[in-house]
Amino acid sequence: MRLPGPIDARPSRSLFPSGVIIGIGALVVVGAVVWFTRGNDTGPGDGTVSDETGASAVAPSNGANSDGALLARLPSPARLVATGDGLDTIDGELAGIGAIAAGATLEVPIRGRSGSGDETGLAALTVTATAGPDPSDVVVQPCDGAAGSPSSLSVGALQTVTGDLVVPLGADGSICVVPTAPVDVVVDVVAFADQGSVRPFPSPVTVVDSTADGATADGRFAGIGVRRESSTLSVPLASRFDGLTEVGALVVSLSTVDPLDAGTATVFAPESSPGSPAIEYEEGATERAVVVVPVGASGELCLSTTGRTDVVVDLLALIPASAVAPVATGTSDGCPGQTMFPDHRVVALYGTQRSERLGVLGEQPPSEAAARLAEVLPAFELIATLATGTPEDRGVYNIRSSPEFVQEYLDVARRHGYYLILDIQPGQSDFLTEAKYYEEFLRQPDVGIALDPEWRTQPPDRPKGGFVGQVDAAEVNQVIDYVAQLVDEEDLPEKLVIVHQFQDRMITNRDQLVERPGVALTIHMDGFGGRPEKLNSYDVVRAEPPLDMGLKLFYDEDIDLLDAADVLGGLFDPVPVLITYQ
Repeated sequence: MRLPGPIDARPSRSLFPSGVIIGIGALVVVGAVVWFTRGNDTGPGDGTVSDETGASAVAPSNGANSDGALLARLPSPARLVATGDGLDTIDGELAGIGAIAAGATLEVPIRGRSGSGDETGLAALTVTATAGPDPSDVVVQPCDGAAGSPSSLSVGALQTVTGDLVVPLGADGSICVVPTAPVDVVVDVVAFADQGSVRPFPSPVTVVDSTADGATADGRFAGIGVRRESSTLSVPLASRFDGLTEVGALVVSLSTVDPLDAGTATVFAPESSPGSPAIEYEEGATERAVVVVPVGASGELCLSTTGRTDVVVDLLALIPASAVAPVATGTSDGCPGQTMFPDHRVVALYGTQRSERLGVLGEQPPSEAAARLAEVLPAFELIATLATGTPEDRGVYNIRSSPEFVQEYLDVARRHGYYLILDIQPGQSDFLTEAKYYEEFLRQPDVGIALDPEWRTQPPDRPKGGFVGQVDAAEVNQVIDYVAQLVDEEDLPEKLVIVHQFQDRMITNRDQLVERPGVALTIHMDGFGGRPEKLNSYDVVRAEPPLDMGLKLFYDEDIDLLDAADVLGGLFDPVPVLITYQ
């Protein structure tokens, strides 16, 4: 899709102000330059958002003083408007004045109030709007309307919304706030930017919103769930939005929402070093920051979090490539942590809620199952398509799960930062047909797939206990190609594809399996028994690199259940990277 055209707020003078030389001495943006960070507090105060209200000034990334040509950061946000009862502003002006009426204009003088000597050009604002019974669009613009399109923030009925905007100042140094329905507003100014270099979008462009009800500009990376501990999300931009080919850097608003743990959040280009965190957050405390992030040849951003949290990423403005030194164009392997193995070890609970006999995952609701997993890369392996001994409605001896059933498990998995694996028992159907039924889920970044040949049969055979089916490598490769295509189309991190096996005959022509880019192909030994039987079956199905190996442990069927020291201590060669409990 095309990004909304940025506001070209440049005056008719040269691109850069007098005394700023950009060329050989170009602005260098290393990692991400932090404009400001602040908590989500809009409560009573003296108008300066201090440490007590959650704000903290953060130095530029890597200690580089590289943002001076672009912006002047305030030591702490200065509150210039607070219309609600009991709120104050930095100078007592525009405090407690009551809601702005529908269609009314509130003029907000900025120049001379913030205490900064750089109150020209563009103002970086945090605007919080609270609507009454009617939804409202809150327009923020220069009062003289001389600098192009206005910026805006949308707020639903009886809701409070906080957003970051970059707005040109009018000739008199003021902005105007105009709602379409009555709203209370709080406006904090946090920085001033150079009009010649920073070009704001009319309204924030949301590119990531992991919250349960999240929405993004193009529908991607919306509602993807809590970010795991010590994880990095690759956020493609150039492949999603037109108009970024001549961009050197972006002004990005980053929010960590209702964190489950304390941690830090960092946003950077894969071609550059991460630099200093943009946000340090505590459990339960929503934080926000605005950063300047370079854009390299990949057209991607990397978002790293060290503690579990939801995240929201908005694009506020672009900076032309001509205004910044280019990011190093050396070889980049993309954002770190995007491969399944060896970056992670996966531990999964296996089964389905349809029957306690089909695995430990079905012995309790998904919310209770989540509490049983340790902090590695926890996962649910849900039997999505279940083989049956009768033809069922489609005559292929299986039952498919409804999207609502799968979504229930995905929702719980995301609340806990887990991975979801959809297990396929096809009966007399084929694996590719069954995989395509779940395409809406396989297009998500945190959903993989498992193929179980034990339950793949050819007529007249039907799935039943004691009968072991089989699949040819050609059919497995069809699924691998299909999944790799989805990964490429959606710019997804590497996706897990598992093939269960405990007998050599279960995968014919296995040497012809092909692991495609974007796919982590794993042979998963899922036979049960005593230790000698499990070791022997593991040896029989052992796969050579680049394939990985997994192991299933059975609470009830295994004799002398193996513990973590057994599994990871060298008893199995190679050490399994995927461990599933049934």
